[in-house]
Amino acid sequence: TNNPKYLLVLKTNEYTRVKFTLSRPEKAWNKKIAKDSVGCMIGFYIMEKVEGQIHQKHIINNVNFMPVNELEEVLEFENPNPDGYVIMPATYDAKKIGPYIISVSTDVDFSFDLMGEIF
Repeated sequence: TNNPKYLLVLKTNEYTRVKFTLSRPEKAWNKKIAKDSVGCMIGFYIMEKVEGQIHQKHIINNVNFMPVNELEEVLEFENPNPDGYVIMPATYDAKKIGPYIISVSTDVDFSFDLMGEIF
């Protein structure tokens, strides 16, 4: 896909909760939403990186596309994967492009970086 992908690495091997937030500026999306509200629904995929690779079969969240401007999900990690997790924001229709903000918050140290194309 052409969607941007971000690598989250949690710098702990202990239980932690992570809140993921995907939002978009309402003004920038209003016209697109008026033309195609279903296609403009937002969501994100969270995939575990397994043996240095990522694949859609490693999706660990419930991917829900919603007709909202902000979407949150909290995941609990018992023993975080040291290779990390790939977060990929998306719209329901792959052809919808626009500005967005993605954020991650947790009580442990972490890195969160934009990745190059993987799949």
